[in-house]
Amino acid sequence: MASPNAHAEEATMPRYYFHVLNGIVNAEDRDGVELSDISAATSRARSHLAELLADEIKGGGKEVHIVVMVHDDAGDRVVTLNSETRVVDTVNPFAS
Repeated sequence: MASPNAHAEEATMPRYYFHVLNGIVNAEDRDGVELSDISAATSRARSHLAELLADEIKGGGKEVHIVVMVHDDAGDRVVTLNSETRVVDTVNPFAS
């Protein structure tokens, strides 16, 4: 007789890998993260992209281009997020 946990042990969540390209550095995710589905992977990719954009802008970036590509265990790309952001500083010449 199989143990009650035998089925639970066989069912594993899919692993997704988040690779980042930003025009300067390419970061390949070799570990990946287990997530329930593509929707969860997309949500995580969007959060990661937002953090990367914030870091670049806080660091003085004026033209920021970041791509987050999500691959599954088979190596297939399942999600691509592409962000091109231009930060324009406008200073009021009459401000004191």
